[in-house]
Amino acid sequence: MTHAKKPGFVFILLFGLTLVMAGTPGLASDSDKIYKWLDQNGSIQYTQLPPPPGVQVLEIRDAPPPANDPAAERARLQQETDAMDERMNERQEAAAKAELRAKNREIRRKNCTIATKNLSELQQGGIKRYRTSDGEVLHLTEEDRQKRIADTKKEIAENCKD
Repeated sequence: MTHAKKPGFVFILLFGLTLVMAGTPGLASDSDKIYKWLDQNGSIQYTQLPPPPGVQVLEIRDAPPPANDPAAERARLQQETDAMDERMNERQEAAAKAELRAKNREIRRKNCTIATKNLSELQQGGIKRYRTSDGEVLHLTEEDRQKRIADTKKEIAENCKD
């Protein structure tokens, strides 16, 4: 009586490895994905594993492929970094210019208010006295008053145009 040979250990091992290898492509494709989701605390989580059941996935992306040439990838990343730095500098310069324009607008507004008040006082006529910065009091002649009116109108034209 001949007995049928039992499958050997090697056969079972090879069969098991074949099953494992057959399931590997499915696992590899899952690890190539990046999941973005909110945990129970409201924090954003990024994982390569799917989130727990019942959690809403916000975004699924494929993972970036590995770099074939690390030096070329470093150069590309450096170019992107330099471009970002340049854009940030441009934004900072634009913000500084906008701030300067706002300050200049405010100065012109104040100068407009002062010049308008001065013009009103100059146009009232009569004897005008002005105190200089060193404390001296000056009396304006009609000719000086007309000249100051003309100068004040120029200041108003420059500062009150906004």
